[in-house]
Amino acid sequence: MIRNPRGMDADRELQGCIYAFSNHKAVLQTLKFPIKQTIKTMKCLFADLLILLAALQYRLWQGEGSFAHAAKLSREIKQQQAENDRMRERNRILDVEVQDLKSGADSVEERARNDIGMIKKDETFFMIPAKKKTE
Repeated sequence: MIRNPRGMDADRELQGCIYAFSNHKAVLQTLKFPIKQTIKTMKCLFADLLILLAALQYRLWQGEGSFAHAAKLSREIKQQQAENDRMRERNRILDVEVQDLKSGADSVEERARNDIGMIKKDETFFMIPAKKKTE
């Protein structure tokens, strides 16, 4: 017969374990655990964890910083970058035009002729009207 450190033989201890597993409520009662309160506590803990999981899932999918919010911000960034590129090109063209106006009189003369119809002294201006299309 094998004896364990507590002085019980192994067969009796094994029989006690088998009995404990087959009758776990009795074991819990002998250990002075209030079964109903333990089950109630576990149910409350499970419900609290479920609520916490639902709140975190909502924040992940719907709230600020969610996947949808990040995708929307990404689209807005791309749109703003495209707008910035268009404005940079427009500014570059305007800058070239300003430099041209500052540096030469030819560009001023060209603008005066085209925009407001000015002509030079001793110059004759001929205006040729466009032909009307006949159908």
